[in-house]
Amino acid sequence: MVGKIVSPYRIVSKRGEGGMDVVYKTKVTRLGRSVALKFSHYNSSPMNRPSSVSCARRGRASALTM
Repeated sequence: MVGKIVSPYRIVSKRGEGGMDVVYKTKVTRLGRSVALKFSHYNSSPMNRPSSVSCARRGRASALTM
């Protein structure tokens, strides 16, 4: 996925991967700002979804390590 554009983000590099998610370092094309973008590996059935709070907490932690 590195090099692809997922509007409005350009994927720069892969930052990490776990059992459920892949985190990429991206640039906001309009602002030139670096942000983390997370994609999920697993299917989206309600039985497999982590809680929203846990997901947001992991996202903030990933963004802080960039």
